Amino acid sequence: ADPDDVDGAATFTGADVLPDLVMDPYDVGLGTPIGATTPITGLVRNRGSWPNEPVEVKVYDRSPDATGAATLGVLPVPAIAPGEIVTVTGALTATPLPAALYLEIDPTQHNEESNRGNNLIVIGQIGGEVAAPPEQRVYIPMVTR
Repeated sequence: ADPDDVDGAATFTGADVLPDLVMDPYDVGLGTPIGATTPITGLVRNRGSWPNEPVEVKVYDRSPDATGAATLGVLPVPAIAPGEIVTVTGALTATPLPAALYLEIDPTQHNEESNRGNNLIVIGQIGGEVAAPPEQRVYIPMVTR
């Protein structure tokens, strides 16, 4: 918003009115495999200030930038209002599943977003390291001056 605007009407820059879709690795769950498919569910949040266009979350067997990365599943994401959370579901088609799964929101970059750096998450085990369970996470508030 423009603080020097004297008529009371706020003006916004493009960065002020963009969606910001995010997922947390601890909000992703895998169901019991059914044959060659495994159900997957996750929460997608819009931390931005504008609704997003419908997109998808792709699930890969390795980093999507890595040579030979395979798509294991696609989870459709509807339009989400700012501040809202939706549950997305799909099925993975790999047996057995790799030790780590890479989930990327809007891999085709259909939506312009205020922060693209938070669109890729990893769940599972990477190089012998396992993510800490939710009860061991530490919340550190952001302090600005």
